[in-house]
This record gives sequence, structure tokens and C-alpha cells, in this order.
Amino acid sequence: MDGLQVEKSFNKVSMGILAGTRPDFLNYGFNSKLFQYGAYLAYSNITPSVYNETSLAFMQQTNSGKTDRRFVYFQHSNSLIKNIYFLGTFELDLYQLKTDSLLKDHPVNTFNPTGLYLYLRYRISDKFTISGSYDARKNVIYYETYKSFIDRILETELRQGFSLQANYRITNNLALGVQSGYRYTKSDAHPSRNVYGYLTYSQIPGVNMSVTITGTYLESSYLNSKIVGGSISKDLFKGKIQTSIGYRFVDYRYQESLLNVVQNIGEASIFFQFAKKMSFSVNYEGTFDKKDIYNMLFLQIRRRF
Repeated sequence: MDGLQVEKSFNKVSMGILAGTRPDFLNYGFNSKLFQYGAYLAYSNITPSVYNETSLAFMQQTNSGKTDRRFVYFQHSNSLIKNIYFLGTFELDLYQLKTDSLLKDHPVNTFNPTGLYLYLRYRISDKFTISGSYDARKNVIYYETYKSFIDRILETELRQGFSLQANYRITNNLALGVQSGYRYTKSDAHPSRNVYGYLTYSQIPGVNMSVTITGTYLESSYLNSKIVGGSISKDLFKGKIQTSIGYRFVDYRYQESLLNVVQNIGEASIFFQFAKKMSFSVNYEGTFDKKDIYNMLFLQIRRRF
């Protein structure tokens, strides 16, 4: 938001208030009519043996002076049981417009859950961990993003629903991971299933490079896709320069039109820390299919204060 936030801490408890405006729906610019304000309360207890954080927030969002949305947001995470980490969040809408028999809208107070996320991770050993999650949050829609089309699709399809994941560190430098997901909602014509796996070899002796190989299979109500790829990364001059290069082969098919799209995607990036508080980075992605070539370049200069 565009606005002001003030926070005060008392030992393990902190509280704050905030007020400002939301970005415009159409151009993501400043819009004074979209005023919002809220408050939050948080508790944090972090020690070498205990991790416990809880927060509760209230937000009132308006549009031209009228209530647009009123909701509360709750989040809790802890590691109170040894080797088990838990995270949970949920949103509750407290305001709704209901239409009567004369087609007139009347504001009413409600208690409607609109978002839920649960995550549980169990560390079986120093090398092996398993985790599971349930995600019923709304997907974020970005007005502007440097993600490619296929990345945006995967982010949407892979996030929601049930997910199981296992990670195993074979050696200090070799790690393997597998993740599977399942989603079936009222809006889906068919269940959505996905499987993702990776193999990473970090700090290869002699060249000090890291190599990662990945594979993804996605089956949803409107899209089937297969993606395989790999990337190589290397740090230079004690991490002041970080470089990476990667390749992905993408094959996806739209269910309704039976249109099949095959793409080759190349990626390259470099990060340069040229001063104590300043850095510069360049990210390039080229997408090549049978008819077209798409090039994307993202430049960033960062200054810390």
C-alpha cells in the first residue's frame, strides 16, 4: 500500500497501526479513493530451543468512502514438538453485501472464511525430511511481473490444494527432492494433479559449481504439461559475483482446443556486489517455439541504507 505504518514492541509483544491507499485496479497507480486502515497484535518467542510466533490483524478497506472489505487475518507458527514445525494462517471476512427480493444491496456482518493455509514439516533425521500442506488461499494476480507465461500457469496450478514433499540429502553436496500435489474444487471440471522432482549437486569439486536437474508433470482440467530442465550456478570472488545459466524444455497441451505448444527456454543471470551497500543484477530469459521468439530482460540496481 501507499501509506504509513507505526509499530511499538514490548518485550515479546508488538502492536501496530497502519493507514493508506491500495493501488488502482486498472493501472496499479495511486488512487486516493481506495483508502484502508488497520491494526495488528503479535507475539514472538524465539530461543535456541523454542520457536513460537502468533499474530492477529484487522483491516478495513474502502472504495470512495464506502466499505469494500472488512476482514481479520491470523497466523501462527511453532516448533514446540521436537523436529516438527507447524505453520497455519487463515482469513475471515466480516462484511458482506446481500441482495434482497427487491434487488437492493444491504450491508450485513458476516463470519466467512476466505483463506486457509496449513503446513507441517517433520525432520526424521539430519538428512531426511517430509512435509505436507493444504492451501485454500486465493491466488495473487499481478498487474506487472517478470515471470513467463508458463511460470505463471505453474505457480497458479501447483500452489493450491493438498501437497506432499520429501527431501533427502544423500551426501553433504548431493540432495534429492520429490513433491506431489492434488486439487479438486467446484470450479474444476477434473481434478488437478502434479509431480515435481529435483536433484542438486552443490559445490562440485575442482570447479566449485552447483548443478540442478528438475522435472515437472502437470495435469489439470484445461492444461497438460511436461517440463524438464537444468541449471548451473557459480560464485566468483568470494560471492561478490554470482552467475547462473539454465535451460528448460516445455511441452504443454490445452485440453479443449487440443493445441500443442513446444518451447525451449534459456535463462541466464549475473549478480554483482560492487560496493558494500550497492549491487547490480541482470536476468535474461529467451523463449523459442516454432513460430516466435520472446526475449525478456530484467535489470536491477539496489542501494541499501
